[in-house]
Amino acid sequence: MTAVQTVPALLRFLRLLPSGMRGKERIVRWITRRMLHGGPADICANGLTFRVPSTREPVARHLIGDGTYEPDVCAALASWLRPSSTFFDVGANVGVMSLFAAHRWCQHGRVVSFEASPKIFACLDHNDRTNPHPSLQVLNRAVTSQSGQQLTFFDAPDEKFGMGSLTNRFNTTGVEVPTITLDDAASELGIEQVDVIKVDVEGVELGV
Repeated sequence: MTAVQTVPALLRFLRLLPSGMRGKERIVRWITRRMLHGGPADICANGLTFRVPSTREPVARHLIGDGTYEPDVCAALASWLRPSSTFFDVGANVGVMSLFAAHRWCQHGRVVSFEASPKIFACLDHNDRTNPHPSLQVLNRAVTSQSGQQLTFFDAPDEKFGMGSLTNRFNTTGVEVPTITLDDAASELGIEQVDVIKVDVEGVELGV
């Protein structure tokens, strides 16, 4: 097993470059390839620590270079969520938006983080335990239109770990994962109202 590396604090200088600056992504890619091996890593960002399966993937590179991921989405969530809001993060990946929500945007509400991939969920669960917050709950479930089924999930290669899906896009071996609907999840968790739902499930959003 490849050892988990800690991304050096000195790489935080990359965050001084404006997000979206022309050529910044190439700079981050060039530096991370030379300073880090492509395996799992712990990245400190905005006071939280995120474990990722690989430093070669865009989620990891943006955490390293920007301290966040999809800043426009994060800004929208921050504007919509209130301290007591309930947020469902469907396709949570390693939990960037879930952790930001629990620790920053709805600290007194509920954050439920759904991730189908057992492999990626291991990172999500680790990140939850490393950055504990009472509002956050993580579930290793595929959200679909029916609960109680077993569907085959196909992970992507580590350098594209955010692209795993219920469709086999990378000719990888599948793993069976349990399904749940959003209504059943809310019922089981005793949640009567959900204020914001983020869905990013690589093409099977209609099933959600």
